[in-house]
Amino acid sequence: MSLSVRVAIAFLSIALFAAPNRVAATHTGQDPVRAWNELALQTVRTLRLSDAQAARLYAMVNVAMYDAVNGILSRHGGWNERAPALVPGDAAPPHGDPRVAAAAAAHAVLIGENPSLAATYNAQLAIDVASGYGGGAGQQWGASVGAQVRALRAADGSTPNESQAGSDAPGQFRASWSGVQFRNLRPFAIASASPYVGSGPPALDSLQYASAFAEVKVQGNAAILDDAALATYTFWSLGAGTAQPPGAWIQVALSVTAQSPLPLPEMTRLFALLSMAMSDTVCSDLRKPGGGYHYTGRTYCAFLHGGYSCFVF
Repeated sequence: MSLSVRVAIAFLSIALFAAPNRVAATHTGQDPVRAWNELALQTVRTLRLSDAQAARLYAMVNVAMYDAVNGILSRHGGWNERAPALVPGDAAPPHGDPRVAAAAAAHAVLIGENPSLAATYNAQLAIDVASGYGGGAGQQWGASVGAQVRALRAADGSTPNESQAGSDAPGQFRASWSGVQFRNLRPFAIASASPYVGSGPPALDSLQYASAFAEVKVQGNAAILDDAALATYTFWSLGAGTAQPPGAWIQVALSVTAQSPLPLPEMTRLFALLSMAMSDTVCSDLRKPGGGYHYTGRTYCAFLHGGYSCFVF
């Protein structure tokens, strides 16, 4: 999905590596948001999910954890007036362990969406339950919240997979690509993606297009060494086997909160807001003319100008 390079520069220093051969549960509990977000990142790498699939999964995991924690705390009477993201807290157990509930909610989402990794998710849940207290009520509530989140997102437009053929027409993306159905993905937080759909690239015969295309040819010229441009290109060309660009923001949040820790309610809220925002950009980005891939795409530049390693901005 196309985003401004000015935003990307803010976290070009984040190291994004290819997937390990397996996902490992290594956390010792007490920090379910961190543990389960890192498992979600590893899941995206291991299963080689697309950027849109990754954004949706991160949002589902974090919304489930937020609603599980917020539901329990909302039963304490006047603790906060925060609304749920998707699942109301009316049935939450007042004395359930919020940390266990968060872990169970994330577990229910991940194991339901990716059953092939059940052993890893079960191992992490066992660690979290053993480190908590009153696990029964909190665990049952969290599992229920995670299941409800999955049910509410079951027909959200993310499936079945659709593909779009490439085109030789001027200004069109040359290669065929899949995941086209995500242009109809139902948002988590905003009412509709329609007001945020961009206009796409400028007309092919416009000065703006000529200027941008010239910039791409210069900045993407492999013969002109530029470490910053290469780092930016490397980031935006992340593909299968990585945490994908949305995962970089999850990593940023993990890094920031490691330096400045937050209480569990604030932690779940932060990650829910961040991940919902990323998922909600998917539909509007893919709906714009060109389907989110247009004249700045690597394939297009390579087709027109062999020898250029194109710079995506």
